[in-house]
Formats: sequence, structure tokens, C-alpha cells
Amino acid sequence: MDKRQLLERLDATLSYAYDVIAGLSEADLQRTWNVQGFTESGTAIVLHVVEHFSYHTGQVTLHTKLLLDIDTGYYAGQKLDVTE
Repeated sequence: MDKRQLLERLDATLSYAYDVIAGLSEADLQRTWNVQGFTESGTAIVLHVVEHFSYHTGQVTLHTKLLLDIDTGYYAGQKLDVTE
């Protein structure tokens, strides 16, 4: 698939994830769930999924920087040294 299709799929997946997370109740987050042989709270599962996605984002970023020798510019134009 080309870049445009990939970005569309990623955007759709993220929108779906946001909707699912926004739809979780306090009871859903406190309840225990059995996932892939583990019993975890809803909160732990959400955190694991976010962490997992972040890990893969880091992998993509690293390979992009190594292969293309570019600055990804994730924080371009933002003042990051604010201490307040």
C-alpha cells in the first residue's frame, strides 16, 4: 500500500481506539479481564496497549531516522524548555 493508504488506516485505527477508550466506564476499567492468558484490570490493559503502540512508534521513528537520515520534526516549532 502507498503512504496515503497507510496513513488513512493508521488514522482510522487511532480514531477507533479513541472511541473505545472514551466509551469505557469506571466499572470497565476496574473489572478484571482475561487477555492472552493473563488476568488484568481494564486500566492495566489500556496502559499496556498505549505502551505497546508507543514502542512501535519508537521503532518506526528509529528506522526512519537511520534509513533516511532525517529529523522527524515531531516537536518542530514547539518550545520544549518551558519550566512553568
